Amino acid sequence: MKILGIETSCDETGIAIYDSKKLLICNEIYSQIIIHKNFGGPVPELSSRDHIQKIIPLFLKTIKNSSIKIYDIIAISYTYGPGLSGSLMIGTSFAKSLSYKLKIPTIKINHLEGHIFSSFINNKKPKFPFISLIISGGHTMLIKIEKIGFYKILGETLDDSTGEILDKISKLLNLGYPGGKEIEKKSKKNINNYYNFPKPLTKNKNLNFSFSGLKTHIKNIINKTNLNKNIIENIAYSLQETIIDTLFIKCFRAIEFNKINNLSISGGVSINKKLKIKFLQLIKKNKTNIFFPKNSLCTDNGGMISFVGYQKFIMNNLDNNNKININTKIKI
Repeated sequence: MKILGIETSCDETGIAIYDSKKLLICNEIYSQIIIHKNFGGPVPELSSRDHIQKIIPLFLKTIKNSSIKIYDIIAISYTYGPGLSGSLMIGTSFAKSLSYKLKIPTIKINHLEGHIFSSFINNKKPKFPFISLIISGGHTMLIKIEKIGFYKILGETLDDSTGEILDKISKLLNLGYPGGKEIEKKSKKNINNYYNFPKPLTKNKNLNFSFSGLKTHIKNIINKTNLNKNIIENIAYSLQETIIDTLFIKCFRAIEFNKINNLSISGGVSINKKLKIKFLQLIKKNKTNIFFPKNSLCTDNGGMISFVGYQKFIMNNLDNNNKININTKIKI
């Protein structure tokens, strides 16, 4: 069984095919980083236009590289939310049109479900139940996963996401976009945590996050400082350490509260090497099993959508209609 996955929630066009026997056989991604680089983040209108231009060529490339025929596909899974409305419309419209042409069903997928199960693909996977931490440009959430389709939000950001604060501080430091990559690059050049930034909500017993205050705190420091190479590296290093420590504290608390020793960390920010090292220490200290997606599956991609699509296909959880329905604000 071959399931097509389509991901267009933001600024990556992703097309993939998941095979029930061979697993993920093709995962093509076109990133719009070059388009949005000068703006310091995704511009919705530009994202939509680029998806229109790239989605069909990328689909044909996926079919070619996977060495299958179009009519081998038995269902089409697509992201219907959350995300940018225009971008979601492009992917959903393409999925529905192709479904109509091929006379096969569609399967609507929550973008967050894709991230949650991205560590399951061609990889050692966590056992149910497990705690999922999603850290990306649009989300920072802790979710308890009982099984596919059964989720409970334990905590989420009250304002900015981890990826968002990295992008914004990177822009203030003139480091470029995407911020996470640039901040990590500068952090490697520094060995001293020069700034003692506050770790928001870590003294609070709930599992929510808040990064807007941290962003303002650092912004005020930048505005009052004559930036030079050393100061920029110190700020970048301190920001990265603060975010990792904050996430670590909240995850450890979630593990203790729920008495679950399986933790999966996904989303674009999960690719950070220092974060992985810090969290892998949990295994030795607390006998906690940590799972990360492969690097190619950390950012938005069609592979994770096709995988969840396959799981829902065998559960007969199909979307058998031609209506184009998106939900930009849906959670989980």
